[in-house]
Amino acid sequence: MKFFIYFLLLIPFTFCGSTYQGSVFYSEGKYKFVEGIDQTATSFGSYQDVIMELGTDKLQIQTTSGESNTIQMHAAGYLEGYLTQKHIWNYHVNYKKGWLDDFETEDWPSELIDWMNLNIKFVDKQCEAPTTDLTKQFCLTREQYLGILEGYNAVAPDDEKIDAMELWLMQSAGDLDDLSIAVFLGSEDQQKRDMAIQKLHSDEWQDIHHHCSGLVRVLPDHSDIFFAQVTWSTYGSMNRMMKTYHFSLENDGTKANQVVFSSYPGTVFSVDDFYITDQNLCVLETTFNIFNDSLYEEFVSHNTDTFLTWMRFPSINRISDSGKEWTENMHVYNSGTYNNQYLVLDLKKFEPNNPELQDDLLWVLELIPGHYSIGDKTQEWLVDKKWYPSINAPENTTIFTISGQKQKDKDTPTGYWSYSNSSRMLIMERDVSKKIVDFQTFQDFMRFNDYKNDQYSYGDPARSISSRYDLRTTLDGEYRKKPFGSQDAKCTSYKRALDLEFEVVVSPTYYNDMPYWEFGETPFENVSWLGLPKVWNFDWFTFKPNELLTCESNTDCYSCISSKGCGWCQGKCYDYDPDDNSQCTESAWYLTTCSHTLKDNLDNSSNLKLFFGLLSAVIVVIAILVVIFIRKAKKKKYNTLQEVNIESQSD
Repeated sequence: MKFFIYFLLLIPFTFCGSTYQGSVFYSEGKYKFVEGIDQTATSFGSYQDVIMELGTDKLQIQTTSGESNTIQMHAAGYLEGYLTQKHIWNYHVNYKKGWLDDFETEDWPSELIDWMNLNIKFVDKQCEAPTTDLTKQFCLTREQYLGILEGYNAVAPDDEKIDAMELWLMQSAGDLDDLSIAVFLGSEDQQKRDMAIQKLHSDEWQDIHHHCSGLVRVLPDHSDIFFAQVTWSTYGSMNRMMKTYHFSLENDGTKANQVVFSSYPGTVFSVDDFYITDQNLCVLETTFNIFNDSLYEEFVSHNTDTFLTWMRFPSINRISDSGKEWTENMHVYNSGTYNNQYLVLDLKKFEPNNPELQDDLLWVLELIPGHYSIGDKTQEWLVDKKWYPSINAPENTTIFTISGQKQKDKDTPTGYWSYSNSSRMLIMERDVSKKIVDFQTFQDFMRFNDYKNDQYSYGDPARSISSRYDLRTTLDGEYRKKPFGSQDAKCTSYKRALDLEFEVVVSPTYYNDMPYWEFGETPFENVSWLGLPKVWNFDWFTFKPNELLTCESNTDCYSCISSKGCGWCQGKCYDYDPDDNSQCTESAWYLTTCSHTLKDNLDNSSNLKLFFGLLSAVIVVIAILVVIFIRKAKKKKYNTLQEVNIESQSD
């Protein structure tokens, strides 16, 4: 009986994971969404809702060259907003609640909104008549954002509509870490200035704005090169989405039209950040903390005439074909927000098994408000050490000093804010050369956390390659347990990157039998997790470009026949060829109707999901009633036996 009940409870989960495909046409100034793939449309794409199975969703958007760059980008955004509306809403709710809770406020601060309004006014003005290829690309990214907004609101129910400012703030997730301090440092209200200074110098604040680990590793025989990034962030923001953008832009300095990257619903850039472009560039960043408040006051608080990082990053991916060009483009319009170390690996400069490594293989940019450091790290690191780390601390001593991190390091024990003596650097110095001997050991290392036994972690689960702040007890006598840590790991190799592929796992690390992260548990029961799995124990999978645009990616008859060139046959979707009946006989193809499938009773794929949801609920209720009935029957039988025993004893 127990097996039967468990079987009933598992049935709902067999229907998870739907694929939604659509196209957007542009005509007479308007954008129109239609279901299914039509490769003559301005944009077309596919969205796979698999977060409950993989810990992340998948999205692919493609445009055609029949329209201008501006119309293409708007259509691309429109399609993304339309296809992923519900998941954008979920991410919006989770992210906003986490940010407001962090700031102990009920809504976005007026100072922040005022700064953003001035920034938007500047961007809008620049985009009226952009004069350089760089600003033209920034404006194309802005157009994609506007498309997402329009597509989202075209399908969103009234209680889930969002305005332009809310979506702008979502794009600015990384920039807000710095802006949330800078706008108050520029305030005339002394109390607010004091609050900002207090947060800026608070270990608790800085601790959870200490994002990510990155690593480049060349095997000793130069047979392969590996590239990886681990995102550290709040667990409430794990509404993840792996994306492929394939645009058909012409002119405006465009060099790269296809990019794969890790991301979030409704954002036009990675946020993490991790990208592979069709110019064979691999790009990542890890974030710096700024401890020098004068940098914010001088370069950020009143500097609204700039392009934020979220707008620059994807634009520079498109306009660059080398590490040198990428890093030189990125420090232009330095907004002083989302201050990072950027690693750009140019695989055109790598030849497997060649005993010599070419110059310009790895370029690194370190960017803080008003200052930057830039250089080729190939000879200094990859030739000499065979690896390069990215660990949230500037390598350049001048940047390290100006940012205030040098003084912070002096004031903090055990190298917590150090570069050369930080836990991650010491672990890498000890393990990278000895333990990373192939791609599997590279993947394992990016999930590494052995804080209970590793001398360099000092007993702190936050001090390793993949952090787990939620497992902390005390730190330096202070309770700093937070729902924060490694969310994922993304790894690629030479051949994978050339094919625009990477391996990814989305879950806070469970290395060495660490407990899985689980939402709704004490002391983090108030963390918002709308649209997210409860337990995070997902495994690695391969993310590939174009896998979502095939006929085979359609999971039901309705979406299959809505896609041009596809036919439904024997429960699967295939490329339809009337002269090729290898899959089934011609009479068995379903091309215009799904009357022989369950789908013909439902209006669309959303209703299909609703149907199975209701069916699942009914099954669960029946299972519960069966359990209750069995328990009552057992209790009744027990009571009857007791009565018989009592009567027997009386006799």
